Amino acid sequence: MTLYIIGALVLLAVVFFFQKQTATVEVFTRFGLRESAYRMLSTDLGKSEGRIKLSSHGINGIADAVFEAMSGKEIVVGEFKSRKYRQKVKLSEFYQILLYMGHLQSLYPKHHIRGVLAYADGKVSVTFDPTVYEGLISLRPEYWDTVKRRKVVNSTPLHKRIKVNALNRGLRLTSEL
Repeated sequence: MTLYIIGALVLLAVVFFFQKQTATVEVFTRFGLRESAYRMLSTDLGKSEGRIKLSSHGINGIADAVFEAMSGKEIVVGEFKSRKYRQKVKLSEFYQILLYMGHLQSLYPKHHIRGVLAYADGKVSVTFDPTVYEGLISLRPEYWDTVKRRKVVNSTPLHKRIKVNALNRGLRLTSEL
């Protein structure tokens, strides 16, 4: 009887290990990275263990995945969207990954930070733009003034204030929700 219990526990451990390995491979594949070239620092996809909470300037978040290149100084942050790509990146998706990229740049100042937005049917690469990151950070006090006054302080969206695709000209940005 004890032998059956031990056998069942070993089988359960093997199944758990196999599922965990498969999930890890899927995360790398989703963002177009090779396991042999990158190591995963954090993931919020599937049954994840380690997650890096990104926090700076009072803005917090957890990226779907963060990877570090095995050679060189590159960090890749990935965000998965379950919708189809349709050749459009929503501004909210773009801003979200840029915030993660900026937070990671402050954690890894000597690294090149690259973003990947993965969709159900494709993926796009995002270049970190410090001007857009600073523009997003500058909206925080404006948001709190709006909450405090119960009236919009400045109704002009960020993409009308600054050129948000200066370093990401290949992306077709849309303000659709």
